Amino acid sequence: MKNSNLILLLICLSFLVISCEKDNEKKTNFYEQEYRIGLWINQDATDTLEFTSSSTVNRKGHYYNETYSYWINNETLFFSLNGWETSHEIIEADNNKVQIDNMYISIESTNKSGIFFKVN
Repeated sequence: MKNSNLILLLICLSFLVISCEKDNEKKTNFYEQEYRIGLWINQDATDTLEFTSSSTVNRKGHYYNETYSYWINNETLFFSLNGWETSHEIIEADNNKVQIDNMYISIESTNKSGIFFKVN
């Protein structure tokens, strides 16, 4: 009887540990709305994305100072402003870092993606 209780206790504890790990992963994922809300700054601090709600983002930088509607569908971030819509592939989303494609105007052969870090 003691052995079966011990085994049952160990099984319950393992489920608890696994469950807690998955909850922590969700909280640090750009795809999760609650985690995404807040300020994200690019590598050289010249461009910022401030997600203020589940549908509004403020972008500020050298060439931008706009408030956009946004949404995410699969692995693509969409911005909309005055009837214009742009799409940006989310290349990588890892904890407090996200790399978003097509964020900058550039010559065809250069990298147009932006890497942003969450400010706590």
